[in-house]
Amino acid sequence: MKVAREHQLRLIELQDFDTAVSQLNHKEKTLPEILRRDQLKAALPIAENALVSAKTVASDIQKLVKRADEDVEQVRQRISKDSALLDSGTLSPKDLVNMQHELETLKRRQNVLEDEELEIMTKAEEAEGVAIAAQSEFEQAKAELESATAAADILIAEIKAERDQNFTHIEQLRKVIDLDLIKLYDKIKSDQGGIGAAKLVDKTCDGCRLELSSTDLSAIKASDVEEVIRCDNCRRILVR
Repeated sequence: MKVAREHQLRLIELQDFDTAVSQLNHKEKTLPEILRRDQLKAALPIAENALVSAKTVASDIQKLVKRADEDVEQVRQRISKDSALLDSGTLSPKDLVNMQHELETLKRRQNVLEDEELEIMTKAEEAEGVAIAAQSEFEQAKAELESATAAADILIAEIKAERDQNFTHIEQLRKVIDLDLIKLYDKIKSDQGGIGAAKLVDKTCDGCRLELSSTDLSAIKASDVEEVIRCDNCRRILVR
């Protein structure tokens, strides 16, 4: 294949812009800010689940506190009612003895219920502390994610702007370079990890970084300047 030297030189320009785009794509995927954002994004649902769980536990214990308080209050009201009846002087001696016994039983029951209520209230206080801590951790995780996302968005926008500039140059070059040369370049680029054309620098192919043999170099020097040559080592288009 013979192609004007100008087209071959422009092919190296095209390769440079294509390589720049690949580097920008890699940079976008490996930016610490983006990795940090993705880590925080994955961690946020965990913090949210922990918060929901802590709030649920705290709420359930508060229900137990309310129930225990109601139980204690019922016993207190019963004691108050029985005490008033005992003090009224209207009970027979037998009913008086029974009432005193019932009051003693109720007071013991009150003590038990109050101890249980105190224990539940202690657990409720602890659960509330856990929920408050979980809320704080969730808010912090959310704020960190928002900050990391904002930082990543700025860098992504910068990369996109630079990549768009490269795409503009690529589009322009592909319009003016020989079509058959472009087809060959695209095929080699697809087969060779994104590099389809390389410069011949002294005796070395800039694509595979291997030195050409004396025989190959002599053949290249003797060839027509418009002849499209390829590296014998990597088979990339070699532009001298």
